[in-house]
Amino acid sequence: MPYLRLTSPNGGEIWEAGTRQPITWEGGYFSGDVKIEYSPDGGSTWEIIDAGADNDGKYSWKLPDEISQDCLVRVSAQDDALTDVSDAPFRILGRGDVNGDGFTDLDDVVLLADYLAEILAGSLEADLNGDGVTNAVDLMILITEMA
Repeated sequence: MPYLRLTSPNGGEIWEAGTRQPITWEGGYFSGDVKIEYSPDGGSTWEIIDAGADNDGKYSWKLPDEISQDCLVRVSAQDDALTDVSDAPFRILGRGDVNGDGFTDLDDVVLLADYLAEILAGSLEADLNGDGVTNAVDLMILITEMA
């Protein structure tokens, strides 16, 4: 029985605009190339990435420069008899745009610092200012002490 299953991106990924990222799939019992498409709007419209990609299970995609919160990828057999789409949306963000608002600003720095502080809290005592929580302030203290 022929099958085709997209494995990446399959939802939840956060990728930086303009970078190269892998599109991967599994398929069997059919021959020919595959068509790879991208939707920036949750599937309302589709743009062709490659109309005749080798059916080897991998494709290196240079992401567009436009940011989007609701991206999907679709891979199809050439005759469109088999197709699979990302199970959930992924995001394409601008360089440094951690919160996806279209800007790189202080809000992104704070969000990233809080995220890094959560990681540090899991592996060591990171409440450096003694206020009972591990957050961006503690991370900034750590960075200052390391400089």
